[in-house]
Amino acid sequence: MKVIFSLLLLILLYFNSYSQHKSYLQVSLNRSIGVDWHSTNYTSLNNSDIHKLPFSAGGGTGIELGFGKYFTSRFSLSGSVGYRQILAFKFENANGVSNKSSVSFNYKMLTAGLNYAIYKSEKLLEEVSLGGMVIYSDAGKLRIIEDQKRIALDRFDNSYGWQLHTNFILNLFSKTSLKGETAIAYRSVNFKNSETNHAPRYGELNGQGINFSFGLRKYF
Repeated sequence: MKVIFSLLLLILLYFNSYSQHKSYLQVSLNRSIGVDWHSTNYTSLNNSDIHKLPFSAGGGTGIELGFGKYFTSRFSLSGSVGYRQILAFKFENANGVSNKSSVSFNYKMLTAGLNYAIYKSEKLLEEVSLGGMVIYSDAGKLRIIEDQKRIALDRFDNSYGWQLHTNFILNLFSKTSLKGETAIAYRSVNFKNSETNHAPRYGELNGQGINFSFGLRKYF
């Protein structure tokens, strides 16, 4: 997968230099729903009941900056750099006593992929495309606080993953090269615990999830 990722980046740079078809820049915000869930405990101050605080490495909120290049009227190559944050917390204060449980995990990523426009028009829905991408992720730390006590601060190795997506390009701004973009994707990245950790909480985090995004695309 590392070789595929490198080849896609090289091809993208090549076509950007020699193709006469249009290019674009884009920015998008996204939200994901994970398919695999973990949990940590939270003890209520009111009745001492133990509750579960769920989290998923495939969920979270993120931002991506991307670049794309058409090398035919329907085929395009694209790449992006992004950041994603997964956060879950529970806080309670009763009679001057407070309690908190929280989970945080983040990762940075680079993507490169190929898209094909299955629909094009000059109407509001200007283009629908299908595509796939290779993902390179630089994972941060998993921090878990359970009832005010830190029980995990684990590092994860860098890893590769993949994504399948459908993009919808919207002609929201007439007579300009600025377009709206919304997309739905299935993303899969698995994070393996670094060997430098002592007694890690999880050996691996499943980063698979369904991703929804909305942003802007500028053609030039």
